[in-house]
Amino acid sequence: MDKSYARKRFSQNFLNDQNILNKISNVVDLSNKNILEIGPGKGSLTKHLLAKAKQVIAFEIDHNLFEYLKSEFTNSNFNLINKDFLKEDLSAYRDFYIISNIPYHISTEIVFKIFENYQNFPEVVLLVQKEFGKRLCAKVSTKDYSKLAPSTSLFYEATYCFDVDAKSFWPQPKVTSCVVHLKRKDKKYDVDYQDFLNFIKTSFSMRRKTFWNNIKQIYHFDFNYFQLICNEMEINKNIRPENLSLDQLLVFYKKLKNKSINN
Repeated sequence: MDKSYARKRFSQNFLNDQNILNKISNVVDLSNKNILEIGPGKGSLTKHLLAKAKQVIAFEIDHNLFEYLKSEFTNSNFNLINKDFLKEDLSAYRDFYIISNIPYHISTEIVFKIFENYQNFPEVVLLVQKEFGKRLCAKVSTKDYSKLAPSTSLFYEATYCFDVDAKSFWPQPKVTSCVVHLKRKDKKYDVDYQDFLNFIKTSFSMRRKTFWNNIKQIYHFDFNYFQLICNEMEINKNIRPENLSLDQLLVFYKKLKNKSINN
């Protein structure tokens, strides 16, 4: 394959820094693990994963790269799939560890797909754009806190591992990257996870608006009940979503859900 091959529509920036590749493959102990890789590209990370893991299953949407990888890797513990990860049924991939340099333009869609199947993935290591990684790991009431942080916290403990310079890629992206590690929580929440995820997304749907102005579109009763909840929680009724922790969002969700069911 031509070394210059990279398709912009698939957000392809190939990692070729051996030091960074080593660091990524050492974030989690891969021995005897099943690994799922999203968008292996030219296989630089795949090579490191295959050397350590029990098996690697990789999704590659680009047919040309799929054919290239098929000819490059004949390992018996490698299974290459020419499908779109976002459209795949992931129920069969139980107890898989996700290790990937994911396409930056669909990072949000990919992490929410992982969240929706969190029971299958004990740990996740992602190479992402730095700003995105900071949002995954952000603390409440900081500038990086958005729907991503509480959504991540519902399922995983997020750790910001290290930065990755643009010079580590070809072609070089115009942004700094980073590696984040997600470790699945033992704690279980007594909620419908998908419904609560939708509630979080709605809560942050318009960042400049207050929490109430975002959620009133799904809860059709007057402001007085919302204000009553705020008083009970000693929270300002004009609070913005970026100032609400996961636990506070859970309290609002349960109380508002219960009220809407009983109305």
